[in-house]
Amino acid sequence: VRIELTDSIVGEALLYRLSGGVGSVVDSVEVLKHVANDDYGNEWLRTNTAGSGPFTLRRWSPNDLVLLEANPTFWGGESALKRVLF
Repeated sequence: VRIELTDSIVGEALLYRLSGGVGSVVDSVEVLKHVANDDYGNEWLRTNTAGSGPFTLRRWSPNDLVLLEANPTFWGGESALKRVLF
């Protein structure tokens, strides 16, 4: 696999992100609105979401629960589940 970057970024930050077990596709336009101190919006993403998956975050209580609801604009079509509660 070869990855070619079009922008200058901190290599260590990229390697850290690529080596993580969990990844997601986010709305880069939304995330970039919240960049602080060259953090790529990471601080904002700690308590907010800008995902593109089949579910949206409806409620989150750290160390308690996560409530997801079907994303009506998901590109992959309608989900068989309306809600997921963890």
